[in-house]
Amino acid sequence: LAFTSPQIEEGVVIQAATFEPIAPGYQTTLTVKDDIVDFSPPISNSSSRGDVIQALNSTGGKVAIGVGFMDVQGRRAKTALVWESVSSNSTVIAKFVPKLRAYVAPDHRVNEILRSRPATATIWEMDLNNLKRVSTWVFKRKQPSGEYFLEELLMI
Repeated sequence: LAFTSPQIEEGVVIQAATFEPIAPGYQTTLTVKDDIVDFSPPISNSSSRGDVIQALNSTGGKVAIGVGFMDVQGRRAKTALVWESVSSNSTVIAKFVPKLRAYVAPDHRVNEILRSRPATATIWEMDLNNLKRVSTWVFKRKQPSGEYFLEELLMI
């Protein structure tokens, strides 16, 4: 997990240059100094539940704060959820619920911010704790119903 300071252009999240890896039970603070936005190193938050992460906005203004996942190499964070216009001295609290869901949403653009859950039905859901570290899924369409589904590709 990581907190990010994403740029948003026309409703699309641009790769965040500023991010901080964080574990459940920890908190970080977002600050700005000399026009440079930065997160503090995470500290243990013994006053809260151990299953949440927290980020305090101490920039003096409203900012977007995102939460996402670190890449495999641990060098970049990919923003998955954004809180827009977080007021100064406000805290974002996120609980990691490791569920991955797939939807078919033809009107959605890659990296576009989802303002709510898609109106379409979930075609697939998996608890990330039960997902293999490396797996391959095939996106398929049933005939003649036209219904979409995901099927795991099993290696022989």
